[in-house]
Formats: sequence, C-alpha cells, structure tokens
Amino acid sequence: MNYRHLGRSGLQVSDFILPVSGDSLGSGGSLGVSSGPNANQVTITLGSNPVLRVGGSFNLTINSSGSASGIDIKAALGSGKITSTAVGVDAHDLGIIGSDDTGVDITGDLSDSTGPQLL
Repeated sequence: MNYRHLGRSGLQVSDFILPVSGDSLGSGGSLGVSSGPNANQVTITLGSNPVLRVGGSFNLTINSSGSASGIDIKAALGSGKITSTAVGVDAHDLGIIGSDDTGVDITGDLSDSTGPQLL
C-alpha cells in the first residue's frame, strides 16, 4: 500500500488474509496491529508460533503448505479502516475488488532485527 498519509481506525489482525495454506500470524497476547513506524505503514506483531515462509517469492498459484508466504487485506475490509488521509479514499485488496484472491510477497533478512517486510 503506497498511501502517502495513511489513516487507520480499528484495524485488526483479522483484517488480513494469508493465501498460503497453513500460514499463520501466530496467537496469544502479543499478536496485534499498530501504527507505523512511518506514517504510511502498519506493523503486525506476530504472536506465538507463527507460520510464515519468508524465503522464495510468493505466487498465488502456488499456495500449498510450505510455499512462500504472502499477505493481503481482506476484500471485506470495513470502510475507514485504512484510508488515504490526503484524499479520503479507502484501501482495497489487490486483484479483483471484493474477492480474497491475491496478496503480496513477504520477504526479509532473517538475521535482520527488523523482521519480515512486505514487497
């Protein structure tokens, strides 16, 4: 998402989808979504025992368990949850609007303390 100024309201982990079978953001008290670190970003804090494959490149047609992970916002994301504060336009999922049909790659340097990043 490339909104220059991102507004977030009530955004939750359940507002995201992981298209690869068996992938998980984990569970427990640490799992959550917060603002930043920059104005156009959100941070998803992984919970206990997350299942993500950072190596490789996400490909929607290769979504069996163990494939490279991807992430997207849900097609049914509520109005005002992610918006451009500059023009007031709501974010929408990639691909066909209204269909949980795609995602973006999750990549990262596992030795880097900043963790996985979305491409």
